[in-house]
Amino acid sequence: MGKYRGVTAGKAPRSSGRVSVCAVCGYDLRGLNGLACPECGKPVGNAVSRLYPAERYFLGGVAFCVAAAVAWVVAIVAMASDPLWVIALWVPGAMVVVAWVQVSIWAAVYSCLKRKRRAWAVVNAVVSWGLGSASVIGLLLLFVVG
Repeated sequence: MGKYRGVTAGKAPRSSGRVSVCAVCGYDLRGLNGLACPECGKPVGNAVSRLYPAERYFLGGVAFCVAAAVAWVVAIVAMASDPLWVIALWVPGAMVVVAWVQVSIWAAVYSCLKRKRRAWAVVNAVVSWGLGSASVIGLLLLFVVG
């Protein structure tokens, strides 16, 4: 009993609240008390967030889609007397629906992403940036043609 003094049954040790992984080996650094990774010995300052680059690119792509949808709304207001306003009205709505579907898919596979299966995040990032880029190109064509 003397060996386990201070340990109460049923209570887990406190974690530092840090949710990060080692940038070199991917070791989970949650609850680490030292200044170096116990797996590879690298300094903890090299730790990276659990939000992987593909996930950041996906969220940036969704933000880009929202910005492009706002640009379409401004175009609708600017071209209200033009017959192309009906087409311009459907594009932001379609972009919002597609962005919502992407966020839903991303949320559904988030547990897979946490296990470092980042394929869905890469696909979603490419689709979201592609959708936003296509929307901006369509907006430019609308102004050139119209």
